[in-house]
Amino acid sequence: MTKRFIAAVAVVLASVAAAGAAPPPPLTTLDSVRRLSNAEAAKGIPVAVQATVTYFRSYRRNMFVQDGSTGVFVKATTSVKLVPGDRVLIKGVTHEGYLPYVVSSDITLLGHGALPRPIRAKYEDLIGPRDDSEMVTVHGVVRAANMDAPSADYTAGATFKMLIDGGTADVEVDKATQPELENLLDAEVAVTGVGGGRFDGKAQKTGIVLHVSSLDEVTIVKRAAVDPWSLPITPMNAIQETYRVKDLTRRVRVSGVVTFYEPGSKVVLQNGERSLWITTRSFLPLHIGDRADATGFPTANDGFLQLTASEVRDNGVAAPVAPLITTWQQLASMQHIFDLVSM
Repeated sequence: MTKRFIAAVAVVLASVAAAGAAPPPPLTTLDSVRRLSNAEAAKGIPVAVQATVTYFRSYRRNMFVQDGSTGVFVKATTSVKLVPGDRVLIKGVTHEGYLPYVVSSDITLLGHGALPRPIRAKYEDLIGPRDDSEMVTVHGVVRAANMDAPSADYTAGATFKMLIDGGTADVEVDKATQPELENLLDAEVAVTGVGGGRFDGKAQKTGIVLHVSSLDEVTIVKRAAVDPWSLPITPMNAIQETYRVKDLTRRVRVSGVVTFYEPGSKVVLQNGERSLWITTRSFLPLHIGDRADATGFPTANDGFLQLTASEVRDNGVAAPVAPLITTWQQLASMQHIFDLVSM
């Protein structure tokens, strides 16, 4: 075998190895990003996609874009001043989250056009993934409205809470004034914005947020019947007499391993990377490390998922959870909220 032949073979093998290490072609549609699993998105697949900006809060680098009926969140890195309706070319990589999203490396303004037509959204579609990151219109009644805390970056934002059929939604408005907010209390409104959510440290959705650029996207359908500041004074010990609620929340059942138990008060169940705080009045015996089931009603308390009014049943099968070695930085980020950990 000659040295020339050996060298040629080496070049061919090196070329094959290089070809095998070539990065995948970039995803060119939002639909292809949205269809990824989180495990796939975590690989940082390249993206080069054109889409329309539906919302951009520059100081937080939060951007939503949409193409057709598909919306995606983008962690934006750009100094370009963008407004809803701008058509952009986004280059970056995918990232895992509540839904797969894009971390941009470059955003190019291509022009300006029309916004996507918003869809009429319901609570059950917003609290889940169906209408997340898409332009929507939601009807409801304003229960509270307040200016955001001013900062060096941002001074004119506001947030109001809206009661909608099925639950509540927070509306984050980029531009507003205090007098405008006062006109909203108890009014029936139609809000057009981008559906999003509040999330805990594990990217689990705990509530609905509608992202709105200005109060121009908030239409008063019916003004409050009574000015809230003209209501008669109610004695403090009688305020509960006005409380009314129709709760249609469905009971659910979860399963996991008992990692904490305080009889008559609370239980923590862990199942793989998921764990849940469960409130219960039960004093039945539960053993740390046993697999157990719980049935109750879901809620979010202080931004964290919980199961309330629960009953818990020990299955009598030992399946102890090994504590995860963590740092205080990881604990502070809430990545392991309610998990069994060790420091």
